[in-house]
Amino acid sequence: WASDLIGVIFTGIYNISPILYELILGALWQVLVMFGLHWGLVPLAILELQQNPPGVILVASIAICFSQAGALLNIMIRTKESKVRELAIPAFISALFGVTEPAIYGVTLPMRIPFYISCGVSGIIGALTMFFNVYGYSVGAMGVFQYPSYVNPANGDMSGMWVIIAL
Repeated sequence: WASDLIGVIFTGIYNISPILYELILGALWQVLVMFGLHWGLVPLAILELQQNPPGVILVASIAICFSQAGALLNIMIRTKESKVRELAIPAFISALFGVTEPAIYGVTLPMRIPFYISCGVSGIIGALTMFFNVYGYSVGAMGVFQYPSYVNPANGDMSGMWVIIAL
């Protein structure tokens, strides 16, 4: 029921303003993941792509992996504690490939400020994806594996993918 409620809330926000929707989704995605509530949006994204492609429901989620990776890179460069660096390196690699739980639970959330910054950056990038009209054409993996999802299969247009890379 909580995932259904999340779906209803985010659908209502999208109906008010798509840019606001992507801002809030980007900022809150990691919190939703922590509680497993992000699964309330995944079926809606699949349904959207099936009924009315292209889709926008999960576009903001691309930013999450890279904002976590950026926070981890900063921590790896600046920390003097070898234990933190040892945790951050594999978490950084997994974040690039779409798995952010090691980063969230192992490094950024316990430090709080990197987690908050990552959420804020993800929200801003999410809003920019909608501002630049980035659409998803398939639901795929996260991280670097998500780039092909932003290539229009009808005409090969890669502008959405290039916007994502630039952001």
